[in-house]
Amino acid sequence: RLIFSTTADGAASPTERLRIDSSGRLNIGSSSAPGTVGGFSHINVHGTSINANGAIGLYRNSASPSAGQGIGAIYFANSDGNPGAYIQGQSDGTWGSNDYPGRLVFFTTADGASSATERLRIDSSGRMGLGTATPDSYVGGGNNFVIAASANAGLTIATGTSDIGTINFADGTSGDARFRGR
Repeated sequence: RLIFSTTADGAASPTERLRIDSSGRLNIGSSSAPGTVGGFSHINVHGTSINANGAIGLYRNSASPSAGQGIGAIYFANSDGNPGAYIQGQSDGTWGSNDYPGRLVFFTTADGASSATERLRIDSSGRMGLGTATPDSYVGGGNNFVIAASANAGLTIATGTSDIGTINFADGTSGDARFRGR
């Protein structure tokens, strides 16, 4: 392992700030050994923030990922290492050397559940499915944003008591073309 430490002004001994273990996993802000979440090696960040000048890059580890295969993810987990929520890039199954993830999928874990469930998907065409993994299976022209549930479903627009909630229908971006129907 490789450990980076710094000494604060006036401190007698250095404090560990960053560790790379023998498997190449990175741990920032804690002396705890890096681990895995959901079977994936990851970067642990403890008590630190990544600002607009920083980023974490995730890259595919397979030359030809199959459809639906996770090719990178950002996990939000507690200290037991189980992901409570995560965002995953997935292959759409048509991968070449210059292709990118086919879809972005958001997962959350309900209280008491043992695994995370897909909640939202943005596919390679930009269609969004809330509660459905297949927004493209709904009628064209009405499948840009699909809300689906096996029971009651709906959409709520909530405003302040003296404000107005609207749904606008537009056929342009200037003048009254921005709101041809409401």
